[in-house]
Amino acid sequence: MPLARRLVVCLALGIAGLLVGCSNDVSIEAPDVAGSTVEPTRAPASTNNVSAEDVDTTVDVGAVEDPMVTAVPVRSNAQQSTPEHDQTYTSIRDVDFMNEFSYHTGFDLESSMSTVTDGSFENGQIGDVGYYWFGVTDVDFGDLNNDGADEAIVTTSWNGGGSGYFDSVRAFRLIDGEVQAAGTVLFGDRADGGVFDARIEDGVAYVWSFSTTLGACCPSEIRRNTLVLGEYWLAQADATPTQAWISLDSYRTDRELKFLPGTSSAMVVMYEWENQGAFTFDAAQGQRLTLAHTGGPAAATISVTSLVTGQVFSGLADVVLPADGLYEVTIAFDAERDTNTTFDVIIDDGDLAPPISWLPAVEQHVVTEEPYVTTSLVWPVFSSDQPGTAAANDALASFVLGLDDSWIEDVTEFSTPLDDSSYDIQYEVTVATAEIVAVRFDFYDYVCCRPYPNYGPISAVLDLEAGRLLPVNEIVDMNRIDEINRLWITELDKQQLLADTVDALLTDVFVSGQPGFDSLTLLPHGVEFGTMRNGLGGGSPGTLTVVGYDQLGSLVNPDLLIRLRAP
Repeated sequence: MPLARRLVVCLALGIAGLLVGCSNDVSIEAPDVAGSTVEPTRAPASTNNVSAEDVDTTVDVGAVEDPMVTAVPVRSNAQQSTPEHDQTYTSIRDVDFMNEFSYHTGFDLESSMSTVTDGSFENGQIGDVGYYWFGVTDVDFGDLNNDGADEAIVTTSWNGGGSGYFDSVRAFRLIDGEVQAAGTVLFGDRADGGVFDARIEDGVAYVWSFSTTLGACCPSEIRRNTLVLGEYWLAQADATPTQAWISLDSYRTDRELKFLPGTSSAMVVMYEWENQGAFTFDAAQGQRLTLAHTGGPAAATISVTSLVTGQVFSGLADVVLPADGLYEVTIAFDAERDTNTTFDVIIDDGDLAPPISWLPAVEQHVVTEEPYVTTSLVWPVFSSDQPGTAAANDALASFVLGLDDSWIEDVTEFSTPLDDSSYDIQYEVTVATAEIVAVRFDFYDYVCCRPYPNYGPISAVLDLEAGRLLPVNEIVDMNRIDEINRLWITELDKQQLLADTVDALLTDVFVSGQPGFDSLTLLPHGVEFGTMRNGLGGGSPGTLTVVGYDQLGSLVNPDLLIRLRAP
């Protein structure tokens, strides 16, 4: 019999719409997943069936710091080998994370410790072997696990002497008055996942991270990530859709704001050292513009000018635009600031919020302490007036909680546990209507010391009215799997990822009459077919390939399409 799992539901987010608005006193019950027999939505040929028993281990929380593993900088004799956090505190807010505080600079438990002064530490000089710079860029406080005590999230950056600055967000908490690290979430380098802002709002950790189409130098897109503090460490839960981002820098020559396809809002930032800035955007007559001040000191003056008619509007109030064409927005400050100011630029009603909300839940499992082997599973718990919501939530929890079972069996019963083995899941809600919800889970599965890990998508579609997960044959017509495979492979081939051997493998799909994809996820505009790293054979990379509903036609359940498109 499986031993009882420790289910930790962390961060009860009272989310209205798309993860906005929360309260510290909101709580939710852990889903009762016992006895649930609903099958997940995935291709029948999926290799991710799970059936092994859990391994339950008592863990000293104080021994758990950063489970994430990455390249570790060379150890320097100038560094402390152990942290100097032996002082006791009554509140985490009393800790000075900028001075005389030690961090693991290599992002894992085996890396060297650096003690920062004025927020930074420099190991040697640029050009030296083993040189690096480590800095603290932001510190914020709040109650992340609803225990009545504050925690801290600290944003740090690491540079090895080149152009890259690699950002991370670390959590710290007090255990019996002593500071204990509670995990690290790795982000990225500048415009490729670099952190713009991190903060705790109403008991929720949010991190805004960059992406771009312009190269590592120049972010042009941004998304908000939600982080969950579990029983043992910090984990990434989900993220909002990516939106356009622009900074009003005096050296920037291209100041036109272009909304991303399918979006009607964007973020604009005025950095603290800029006193005035302007940007342009293209809009149509009759559209309504709203400039929402979302952070930092307020501007002294804001004006909106039609570059077609010359008409000028002032202030943050809604503006009905008088003509088609370009508009210029000018923002000015009359005093020095010590923080950035941000605005949301919203056209008409902005991006539509889903009619339901959800809460992140997490289970974290330490399989063995020495070596340190872990799993981290995160999933959404939905809130809706539909009669089957509770049952659908139970079915989803049962599905997710079983995903690491075979992996645990692999690293405990079939081999001796080794360092670095881990199983991690993050999620994205890809469709959220009043009745139908689709969730893509991205998993990372590694058993040390195999040549490479496995990773890729696992998907589920929930029917909140019927209270169950929809099997794949209720989404697409599996009796016509050859037609589905052909459409999917045609779109996959456009990615130019298919080698000759993989091409031959996919040809076998038509002979077998089985699906060649490993997962099927619903999107607002089509079906996304996914493969795991090994899904195409030979350790090929995981893929995500979208086939539009118009292309699929009658291959998609027509009743499901009606429900997806219902207002």
